[in-house]
Amino acid sequence: MGHASVDVGDLARLPNIKLVGPQPYESLPGWAKAFDVAIIPYRLNQQVLNANPLKLREYLATGKPIVSVPTPEVERFNSVVAVARSREGFLAAIQTALTDDSAALSAARMAVVSEMSWEHRALVSLGIAREALTRRASRGGN
Repeated sequence: MGHASVDVGDLARLPNIKLVGPQPYESLPGWAKAFDVAIIPYRLNQQVLNANPLKLREYLATGKPIVSVPTPEVERFNSVVAVARSREGFLAAIQTALTDDSAALSAARMAVVSEMSWEHRALVSLGIAREALTRRASRGGN
């Protein structure tokens, strides 16, 4: 899904590949249910090396296996993401993900992002605000 910045003609001709282009955000969970392995096959450039892709966290939240090119942000999750450093390594990691996935690995992927939701961040922020107000009130501040 999304925009392809390289020639994908050969890929598009494969019977088990569907290139659907950009999709509405609301439809993404339905698409995620349909794939077996999530991939982040970015072309490594300065922008990608400095990126913090939301897609990575969305993929982790699905529990699906993930294969990615190496970027600093992806490396933070290398305990639950297969980081491939070559074309051959990328393909091998996909094959491994297809054959070696388990419920425990899926749970580990979801757990690593369980506290990264907007809801969780809002609750943490509210807790900090409550503590600050409580401290202020106990000091007699207005």
